[in-house]
Amino acid sequence: MKHENVNYLVVGSFVLGMLALLLVVLYQITGRTGQTAPYFVSLPNVSGIKSGTTVTYSGFVIGEVERILADRSDDSTTYKIELAIRADWRIPDDSIARIVRPGILTEPQLDILEGKSGNYLAPGATIEGETGGNLMAGLSKLADELHPLIANLGSLVTDVDNVVDEALPPIADNATALLVDLRATAAQLRGIVEGRNRDRIDAILGNADVTMRNLAELSTELEGAGAQLKTVLNESGDLLSDDQGDLRQSVAQLRNTLESVAQSIDSIVYNLDTASRNMNEFSRQIRDNPGALLSGKPPADKGVQ
Repeated sequence: MKHENVNYLVVGSFVLGMLALLLVVLYQITGRTGQTAPYFVSLPNVSGIKSGTTVTYSGFVIGEVERILADRSDDSTTYKIELAIRADWRIPDDSIARIVRPGILTEPQLDILEGKSGNYLAPGATIEGETGGNLMAGLSKLADELHPLIANLGSLVTDVDNVVDEALPPIADNATALLVDLRATAAQLRGIVEGRNRDRIDAILGNADVTMRNLAELSTELEGAGAQLKTVLNESGDLLSDDQGDLRQSVAQLRNTLESVAQSIDSIVYNLDTASRNMNEFSRQIRDNPGALLSGKPPADKGVQ
């Protein structure tokens, strides 16, 4: 019997200890860890707030909502919220109380945003209230605004898809035709530069080089002939100064002839030099584009209008 009494005493003590621990935890949760002081907040909307709602100070729990009183008038209704806040907690007089929701799935809380003033509110004073945004109403409004935007975006995507479907087939066909033409052109060029055509092109280029060198040598020789003719003209002038009858007349006729030839020599040399340059350009173009030798078109006559 005595042993059973001891067991009852142990079990009772354990239950009492657990109750005390539960009370301590409840005090910690509600923010009541000692004496509390009353404060008031007036708000036009107390959605989600009720007796026992947590009161925080910049997120730190300092009390709870004691009760809510409705102050009705002809124009509107204002709700006066009584708060039970730790007696040792000082609140600047420019602090602002507002309803906040820490998360989408959490209960709303009444949070006091700390002010900067050095003056503090006395217990029983009214804290300035500020209406916070309603999260669900904001989300609903945002959804209403996004709905036409999403609809327009879907319409735009559909239009782009239609344009792409219409534009891609012609582009693909044109690209295919271009590739076919490029292959045909490459085959033609390959046929031009292979086999006998290559030998012919090499022969033409070799002949062009020889002709260019010959023209250069001829130009040099003509320049020497021009110098000799000038020398002859000067000597004929000396002979004419001797005034020797028929010799003078013959020399005069020879001089006229040589003067005509001398005048033509510059034109001939110029034309030969031009022809040499043209042959050099022709040789360069043939080396760069051998196909121009077979598929080129003759230039139009500049003299025909």
